[in-house]
Amino acid sequence: MIKLIRAIKDIPKGNEYVWQLKKELPEKVLQSYWITKVNVMNLEQDYERMHFDLVKMHQCWEDFEVGDDYFCKAAMWAEQNNVPMFIHIYNQTEMKKLILYIKEHPNMKVIIGHLYWLELFLEDSKEAFHNVYFDLSNGYFVSKERIMLGYSHFGAEHFLLG
Repeated sequence: MIKLIRAIKDIPKGNEYVWQLKKELPEKVLQSYWITKVNVMNLEQDYERMHFDLVKMHQCWEDFEVGDDYFCKAAMWAEQNNVPMFIHIYNQTEMKKLILYIKEHPNMKVIIGHLYWLELFLEDSKEAFHNVYFDLSNGYFVSKERIMLGYSHFGAEHFLLG
């Protein structure tokens, strides 16, 4: 439905709104800048203006694949600027591609939305994913059992609630 109504066009307004909140409450608001195919070209200049705290990409809102030019441009920028990337991955195939990308870029900080595909991360050691964090938000996506499974493997320091 999100794709049909083309809601992605409203993301720039949302980025501006959250930036205003951050300016009003800098001690309470961390800004996540939502990257789209339209604003990825403005990433550097928007960062200079907003100094956002992390970037976000979402496959359910916008079609892209891990490894395509759009993804790589955003991911490389995030890694080079030491800005964490919060990412919502659409399916298991894409998560496997992201895991390979993460292993090839150990300095990039990645936050996996909703603890999706946690089981794929459990196939390797905790050390292989020292740069990966998991978002626990949204109680109907994240069960207590999955949280405990991840906690027993990674420890509390790899979990965030956003």
